[in-house]
Amino acid sequence: MSGRTIIIGDVHGCARELASLLEAVAVTDDDRVVMVGDTVVRGPDPAGVLKILREVGARSVRGNHENRLIRFRRLHPTKIGTSPAERRLRENIFLRRTADRLNEEDWAYVETMPLWLDLPEHELRIVHAGVLPGVEIEDQTERVLMYLRRLDEAGGPSERNDGGELWAQRYQGPPHICFGHNAVVGLQLAPWATGLDTGCVYGQALTALVLPAGAPVPRAYDERRAHLVSVPAEQAYYDVNERRRPA
Repeated sequence: MSGRTIIIGDVHGCARELASLLEAVAVTDDDRVVMVGDTVVRGPDPAGVLKILREVGARSVRGNHENRLIRFRRLHPTKIGTSPAERRLRENIFLRRTADRLNEEDWAYVETMPLWLDLPEHELRIVHAGVLPGVEIEDQTERVLMYLRRLDEAGGPSERNDGGELWAQRYQGPPHICFGHNAVVGLQLAPWATGLDTGCVYGQALTALVLPAGAPVPRAYDERRAHLVSVPAEQAYYDVNERRRPA
């Protein structure tokens, strides 16, 4: 490709911020846009986000929120499930609001998202949440790829926001990995990984890593920061502490 590669963090249905970020990076038809997942759910305009992504020809890996949304859609419309997991899906107002706003073109986009994307010209891999260090990508579980945050004391996967070591600090590439999912920590710069979830839906910012054609992700943190572009969120759309959307 002759254009740049623009990797964007978790959007969560914040269409206005996505449009602002694409304007800030001056996206062109020669550029490639890649999302780290969680493009929808919780924010105000999931259909608007997917429309923009289709317009710019963006690709996205599947995040945990897309995964839950797909599971929600596949629930039997009349059969009442008995498992706690199924009941939580049915009762999730954010999944229902998102599902009600998507058309068939939106669903086709969401349901074909892969679990990871490789960009060999950048020596780069995109996943939503993370990988277990030392495990080949084909042997990573779906749960790890979409939910991992930290490593426990035994080096196993942990989905907790606290305790243990951030997986990216122990991961050794190549390839470099770009990911999202962990807004509590925010921007993560590790030797072989870059975390781009800067909490847009929580009122913080939406961030992109912009790479020139064929360029690897810089190892030096200062140099890597020079390739980051962020726009502020217009408001907080979701209160992560109270588990509810502000009025």
